[in-house]
Amino acid sequence: MFPHVSLLMCLLVAGSFRTIAQQKTLQAPPVRTPTVPTIVAPQSPAIPRSPTPPVHGAVVLTPGDTIPGAPGERRERPDSPASAIFDGIRQGLVSGDVSGLSAMLAPQVSMTLRTGEHGYFSSNQAFLLVQHFLRTRKITNLNFSTMGGGANVPYATGSGTLLYRGNRYFVQVYVSLSRWGDRWMISQLNIY
Repeated sequence: MFPHVSLLMCLLVAGSFRTIAQQKTLQAPPVRTPTVPTIVAPQSPAIPRSPTPPVHGAVVLTPGDTIPGAPGERRERPDSPASAIFDGIRQGLVSGDVSGLSAMLAPQVSMTLRTGEHGYFSSNQAFLLVQHFLRTRKITNLNFSTMGGGANVPYATGSGTLLYRGNRYFVQVYVSLSRWGDRWMISQLNIY
């Protein structure tokens, strides 16, 4: 019929809806946020705890002791005769000079290296594998964080950084000792 009339009606209806919507938004009440009361708990005296018994073979630290293998820290007292061997192993792996390890390797060594070599090796084979491994790789920041096993089978495990072809990798080292005659010798060496 009259197309201009229907267009005019649409504009009027649309305008009235707009003014109604504007009026409602202007008349909306402000939103109030509820306040939460602060509750203060009464202070209770500290409950003394009984000391937990140490795990058999674990290193127990008392106040004043240093953490074994912490960077730059020396132990105030050695944990066992094997701790000197663990320090020598750590220094040899970090320096890359494993010539001192050859005297510490048992006649048969269980070994796993990050490069895929794993199995039982003679002391000479194990020495050559570790030497070849460290020829192209450098271990830094190696710290034995756990030493245990007591007097039966001492072990140490820790972590460090492995540098290889300009990349840094997380490395985990596990060393276990066995008694051969009157000496502690490396019976297991894992570098993951």
